[in-house]
Amino acid sequence: MLLMNDTPNLALPYILAAQAQKHVTHNEAIRALDCLVQLSVASRTLTEPPASPDNGSRYIVASGAGGAWADQDGKVAAYQDGAWAFYAPRTGWCAWAVSESALLVYEAGAWSALPSDGGEGGSADLPTAFDGLAHVGINATGDTTNRLSLKSPASLFDNEGAGHQQKINKKTSGDTASVLYQTNYSGRAEMGLAGDDDFHFKVSPDGSTWYEAIKIDRSSGRVSFPNLALKQFSILDHRALGWSLTGTTSETALVSVLLPGGILGPNGAVRVTTLWTGTSNANSKSMKVKHAATSGIAGNNYTSASSTTTPTSKIQTEFHNRNSVSSQVGGLSAGTGGWGATSLGLTMGTVDTSADSYINISGILANAADTLTLEAYTIEVLCQP
Repeated sequence: MLLMNDTPNLALPYILAAQAQKHVTHNEAIRALDCLVQLSVASRTLTEPPASPDNGSRYIVASGAGGAWADQDGKVAAYQDGAWAFYAPRTGWCAWAVSESALLVYEAGAWSALPSDGGEGGSADLPTAFDGLAHVGINATGDTTNRLSLKSPASLFDNEGAGHQQKINKKTSGDTASVLYQTNYSGRAEMGLAGDDDFHFKVSPDGSTWYEAIKIDRSSGRVSFPNLALKQFSILDHRALGWSLTGTTSETALVSVLLPGGILGPNGAVRVTTLWTGTSNANSKSMKVKHAATSGIAGNNYTSASSTTTPTSKIQTEFHNRNSVSSQVGGLSAGTGGWGATSLGLTMGTVDTSADSYINISGILANAADTLTLEAYTIEVLCQP
């Protein structure tokens, strides 16, 4: 067995069997323990010893030290019994720096401070890197689902001198990224990207049955109210930009307006007022208003009027949900001006208005040399449960 003169960690001298003046060795070890146990240093910024140090005062010698501290950079300097003693730190040693109210750790050949909360008297935190933890509980217990759990009267996410963002990210469009509000751990309200990329507001009486109150379309920003309890009349869209058709005898889409899903309710209605001008001659110029699940010229044709020698026409078209979001009846409701053959019969539709659909306005020329212009349109919507 190899016998050593000093202890392996603090280098405290052993009292050897044949040693004389054993009390000297013992006192040296006691002085080292007095310095290093519960290590607290007055400062770590001095490069020379203070003029009148107190007995037992301790310092960490700053880089570039001189005088009695020359060549002792980074060591713990202790003023003991009228002289300076120096102790070389090892990795993992900790010291409290009184002047900074900071906890210091010796690592990689240098002393560094752990962050402090800045409170009166100072208070050091644990190391700041906690990567790879399975879960964290703050006054609570985290689990595999709630990997960050907090019980607190309030929580604060503050800025660092500018703005602040909270991010909730989902992997695919069909997943959910939302904020859920609960009563006794049962859902009562939810807002976010619930099952698609539109923004939804939902409520529930029991956490199982959910009612969607508001939906904001991700592509257009249009707002719909799928469960609106009150009758609501509104102008969905109005334009007066003049869309002209000429040079073709094929049916041509002039305008397609999005009708947001859920905006009507099962007993709602739509009224479309259109203002037209066209070449004044005997040739037919057909004006159509349709409702379809897609934009373009497709859809249930609720108006088909043909203007001839009168250059200006104003036409009103309407259709109604029939106590169902997927059953409609409608047709030409009023008109002024002159036209030839006109479809005045009722048209039945089966477009699902709980989903987005379109009001399609189109025209057809009998003679490609003529012109037909949709001068303006107004689309009115009545939402009724």
